[in-house]
Amino acid sequence: MFQRMRRISAAAVAVGAVIAGTAVVAAPAEARACHPRRGMTLAGGQLGAYHYLVCGTQSTPQPIQIRRYDGPLPVNPTGTWTTVATGTGGANYQCTSSATKYWSIEGGYNSRQFACT
Repeated sequence: MFQRMRRISAAAVAVGAVIAGTAVVAAPAEARACHPRRGMTLAGGQLGAYHYLVCGTQSTPQPIQIRRYDGPLPVNPTGTWTTVATGTGGANYQCTSSATKYWSIEGGYNSRQFACT
């Protein structure tokens, strides 16, 4: 009788483990929210820009362009923009003077004004 109960218990544990394992495997993976992180700064006569896709604790470098607006004011996103630096994850542009220009890392949208040409 004791051996029979032991076999039944062992079988129940084995079946439970299989069911639990199946439940874990069948459960959908938790989706991680991903967010772009990008920005631009002026320091020491140099424009620096960065662009990463952050998913949880992982950061993946993304293509980036530093663009200067060369068109008439007011700034027009579809106006004349000149790409002065490119990179993956980051890009830098050495300013040649302190004249003020508008700069963008998103093709004209969200442009910022810096004393750099």
